[in-house]
Amino acid sequence: MRKIMMCPPLYYGVEYEINPWMDIKSWEENKGQRIVAARSSWANLFRTLDEIDADLFLQTPQSNVPDQVFTANAAVVLNNKAILAKFKHPERQLEEPFNEAYFKQLGIEAIFGDALFEGAGDALFDEPSQIMFVGYGQRSDIGAAKDVEKILGCKAEPLELVDPYYYHLDTCFCPTDLGFVLYYPPAFSLA
Repeated sequence: MRKIMMCPPLYYGVEYEINPWMDIKSWEENKGQRIVAARSSWANLFRTLDEIDADLFLQTPQSNVPDQVFTANAAVVLNNKAILAKFKHPERQLEEPFNEAYFKQLGIEAIFGDALFEGAGDALFDEPSQIMFVGYGQRSDIGAAKDVEKILGCKAEPLELVDPYYYHLDTCFCPTDLGFVLYYPPAFSLA
């Protein structure tokens, strides 16, 4: 069973706009309903994962980091080593010390690479090939692939993301356990 990190959406909200999907005006118009929906959805997901005995780890939510609920972006972990996120946007950079402390608390070796990097949002490991696919161009830098190889010791394959609606690799690319990938071609550079 894979380990799953989650963060309750106690402070989740759209307080800034850093991707095309975020719209403060729309959020404010339906804020109450959206908060209820986010908390209900999170609770249902947590309950379902708990019922199937998933190995869940809960990070304590912090009031000044509303996107902390997107825990995949905190780091990518392989063999008890984590490359911590170095977020592009200042609003998300506030999460970095909380993420570092949390992984260290779990006994995971937590390391910052040299490049901008947004964790498992931009790094997906393909077990059959033992390759870490690393998205870059929107949030993470191409140098993140070198950080993955140096720190985690696995081969990294950089993939350039060119569509701002697909700003993280995990929004448009999914390796499968059978050695195939599902992906959305227009999200990627043709080069």
